[in-house]
Amino acid sequence: MVASTAPVNGAGVSAWTFIGPPARPAITAIGTDPASANTIFVATDTDGVLRSDDGGTSWASMNAGLASMRLEALLAFRPQPPFPGCPPPCYGPLILLAGNAAGVFRWDGSSWTAASSGLANLDVTSLAAGSSGPVFAGTGGGGVFKSLDSGATWNEANSGLTSLRVTSLSASQTFPQTLYAGTFNGVFKSPDEGATWSALGGLPGAFAFAVSRVAADPVSATVWVIGAPQCPSPCAIPPAPNGLYKSVDGGANWEMANKGLTNLFISVLAIHPASPAVLYAGTNGGVFKTTDGGG
Repeated sequence: MVASTAPVNGAGVSAWTFIGPPARPAITAIGTDPASANTIFVATDTDGVLRSDDGGTSWASMNAGLASMRLEALLAFRPQPPFPGCPPPCYGPLILLAGNAAGVFRWDGSSWTAASSGLANLDVTSLAAGSSGPVFAGTGGGGVFKSLDSGATWNEANSGLTSLRVTSLSASQTFPQTLYAGTFNGVFKSPDEGATWSALGGLPGAFAFAVSRVAADPVSATVWVIGAPQCPSPCAIPPAPNGLYKSVDGGANWEMANKGLTNLFISVLAIHPASPAVLYAGTNGGVFKTTDGGG
């Protein structure tokens, strides 16, 4: 099936608004706390990790233990449920993981410590948490790695993944065990939490080369994709931004969702797990927010 693409510019479409941080650092990853709609974590390429507990009104750094302030990946999640019989919504302790060219780091409440045992490739570009507990790390050349102990140890999970330069990972909460990987050769999908992978077709032509980010809605079949045309290395001129596309049918059809995004150099997209209509788009000049799922 050939995908159809259409711009989303009419009534009922969310207008994205800028929420910070004030210094407008380039945002590389965004994490949200499932137990708090107002808590946001962002990873940057210059300022390490920043945290807001009031929905973006104010921000504070949390960088103790980080040797480099340049980060590529960030994951905030709470194991659910933490014990048998816990009535939903019921969350375990908040776990924070960050990744960069030196591997994975875990926040212990006061500082970051290394958590890269088993990673054959330390160039961590993305992190995601599966619905049943595993954690995944995408790397810039080694494919995907899987952890069953919140990042303490890792094992390769690349069967069927023909593009090992992974740019983004996203786990579906609606369809248990489903995982998406954005790569330099399109999007791949795993129905079994990384045991096997297959290519996902139907993306717009401009996205056929490289996908910078992919995000799965936690309560529906909607998938969001940020794409960029492939640029031969060395790339003398940065590729033009493509902005944001979404599919409400698992990737069969696509539409643009850029209304209000005054900066289309989007590096990351995050969907709040407890409030899926709330999305954050990180750009090379700060964060934008929508509150109605893109319209």
